[in-house]
Amino acid sequence: MKLYATALRYDRNHCTRCRKLRLYVRNSLFTGDGAFQMTTQELSTILRRALKPIIFLVNNNGYTIERLILGPGSKYNDVNQWRYAEAASFFDTQDRAVAYRVRTEDELEDALEAALDREALVLIELVMSRLDAPRPLVNFAQRCAEFNFPQLATLPGPPAEDSNKRRDNWHWCRSRPSPPAEFAT
Repeated sequence: MKLYATALRYDRNHCTRCRKLRLYVRNSLFTGDGAFQMTTQELSTILRRALKPIIFLVNNNGYTIERLILGPGSKYNDVNQWRYAEAASFFDTQDRAVAYRVRTEDELEDALEAALDREALVLIELVMSRLDAPRPLVNFAQRCAEFNFPQLATLPGPPAEDSNKRRDNWHWCRSRPSPPAEFAT
């Protein structure tokens, strides 16, 4: 199984090339809800070409990376909520797609087991909190904010992560001030 984090258009093109080259691999794609809303029509092409990737859609109600850079209260980083798990069925007139909506690790494990047994396009919607992100992404966003908005550089960063347990890294972000006025629309 190959893993890609990109837009649906790239995944569709990659799957098509793999088939033409007779490379029998199961492609996986990780995409966010915002990017998915811009490229949803590619599901139709994926189905028309009978491609069978596993698509992991991270549903965190918008653009988390932008929230981390400019603050969590910026409304322009919110996206309209869709029924993402039902998206493939809209384009699928021949029952060649299956979808799962998961909120817990157990649900994810069940969906993964089921996905590997299916010869179909599989869409797994991963429902996450708005500011859930891995530590490297948080650090990257903080550096971007410091570089692009030096006036925000004096803000305290997230606390050091406890390696023995997963912590909510986002309580520091809730008290972060609003972005500069030119971005507050």
